[in-house]
Amino acid sequence: MIITVSGIGALSASQVFARGNAGGVMDTLRDTSDDEPNQETDPASGYSPVLYNNTNGLPTSEANAIVQTSEGFLWIGSYSGLVQYDGNTFTRIDSAKTGITSVISLYADSKNRLWVGTNDNGVAVLDKGEWQHFNKQNGLNSLSVRAIAEDENGLIYLATTKGVAIVNEDMTITTVQADQIKEEYIRSIMLGPDNVIYALTMNGAIFTLKDGKMTAYYDPGFLRVEDIHAILPDPAVSGNIYCATSKSSIYYGPLNKGFQSEYANIEPLSYVNSLHKYDDELWVCADNGICRVTNDGKKPIPLTNLPMTTSIETMTSDYQKNLWFVSSQQGVMKIVSNRFTELYEQLHLNDDVVYSTCRQASRLFIGTKTSGLIVVENNKCLSSLPLEKVTTAGGKTIDQHDLIKLFNEDAKARIRSISRDSRGRIWFCSFSKYPLVCYDGQNATIFTSNDGLPASERVRAVFECSDGSMAVACTGGVAVIKDGKVVDVIGASDGIDNTEILTVAEGKNGDILIGTDGDGIYVSSEGKLRHITTDNGLMSDTILRIKKDHKRDIYWLVTSNSISYLDGNYGVVTINNFPYSNNFDIYQNDRDEMWVLSSNGIYIVPTETMIRNTDIMPFFYA
Repeated sequence: MIITVSGIGALSASQVFARGNAGGVMDTLRDTSDDEPNQETDPASGYSPVLYNNTNGLPTSEANAIVQTSEGFLWIGSYSGLVQYDGNTFTRIDSAKTGITSVISLYADSKNRLWVGTNDNGVAVLDKGEWQHFNKQNGLNSLSVRAIAEDENGLIYLATTKGVAIVNEDMTITTVQADQIKEEYIRSIMLGPDNVIYALTMNGAIFTLKDGKMTAYYDPGFLRVEDIHAILPDPAVSGNIYCATSKSSIYYGPLNKGFQSEYANIEPLSYVNSLHKYDDELWVCADNGICRVTNDGKKPIPLTNLPMTTSIETMTSDYQKNLWFVSSQQGVMKIVSNRFTELYEQLHLNDDVVYSTCRQASRLFIGTKTSGLIVVENNKCLSSLPLEKVTTAGGKTIDQHDLIKLFNEDAKARIRSISRDSRGRIWFCSFSKYPLVCYDGQNATIFTSNDGLPASERVRAVFECSDGSMAVACTGGVAVIKDGKVVDVIGASDGIDNTEILTVAEGKNGDILIGTDGDGIYVSSEGKLRHITTDNGLMSDTILRIKKDHKRDIYWLVTSNSISYLDGNYGVVTINNFPYSNNFDIYQNDRDEMWVLSSNGIYIVPTETMIRNTDIMPFFYA
């Protein structure tokens, strides 16, 4: 399997993947919005939905509210009660012990308390494992708590079917006595900028509160919008607000001036239940779907191919930036950002074995078994990559002016590895009549047996040494290139019995470490060879990779049946507790983690854990 991963230049495998964005699913969704009119949930696009209901762990198939507390728990409110999700298991909170039933609103406050609004039993708060309930005996005028908010002073605002109640710092309840709202059904309530609370009544009026007192009231006539069903104060602009109707219209502007014109139309979606802002985009939860609106309001983008299609009430984002949605008829849906994206599927390429990849600026070079060289730039495959000239290392001019055609038409190359040196040049190793090519961005230089390489037309890898020379792993030995010329070949005449070279690296003091296909490791040092085999501690004499550790004076080995390393004296240490034996390659990232590519997936282990060689519990991508 071939994989490109953030922080690593080139990997080798059978298909090409790109790691999902660290920003999570919202970044993944935004990155592709300009390409398609609809945003389809598709594994190839980098994200996919999971629906939870009473068939796969959720105790119910309906949900009204969702929130995450600072411990990482997700809390789900449903008519059947309160449900906690710990990342693995959904657990229904025992209503017989807590008295919590028919949950319609949830809120996590600044003190990490969980507030639970019910349809018919008031509100409860969970604080450090203890529940406290508020009902009419505590001062509520209505037991149906539709929404909850908190201001910057720590006051908790309860939107009820009979006005607004406030839970003060001393946990006593007062009510807002303004005549316009004290008997009104309050549909929603939320905090905006400047410590202003915004609320919406059932009849479409919007009012504001500050420090527990109503500061403004706007009826539908003043707003010039009928049947407002959801609001969202703009978190970036004080006084501005988004309003959505029961139809398909969204309005935006200063609340105190009313609305002059429609901001966005989200047809075919209608009957908006809630509005949310994530990463400067407006998200809409409606009775018949979900969409997001670009920040200019001109491009509503519905999400399609979702398992959740009806009665979407609200949404939230967890700490990993996955998106969670709740439906009063279908349960809970999570949209997760896939860790890997199948680039071949995105680029509509035919399946192939990919041996290597390498990034250079905006380009991704892909070396394949049967398709030759593929170059991707800006999410598109290039049909050509012009060259000013192509010459051999000996100075012969080749009549070709395109890098892709050089490999795919002239050489019909099987490209085994692609790597970038410290000067930014790209080296292509292949089984072809042009076995080694150096590309500097404008010109290509070809190395063949006529230029000093072993006469096999088979080159597997190159390694840049500390003196600027390139060590080249060939069938026939290791060639050394310096200043554009082959200056040495280490092969059979030097004492290497098996010259099928699979890998090469630089050791200490300029030594050359040579890994063979069945004859162990040769260390070339000042014209002398040292031979390391199974007699010296290797588990196998087939050496697939030799890699210098970025921080330590050791050299990692991938053999045909093990992972091990050479210490500073070239002694062999085998990682006996690594959980898998059929591995292909190993990469060390800038977080000092080892990524091991194997026949059944990718293993990720901290380097220090590998070296300790005790209990190894890797993170595993199957």
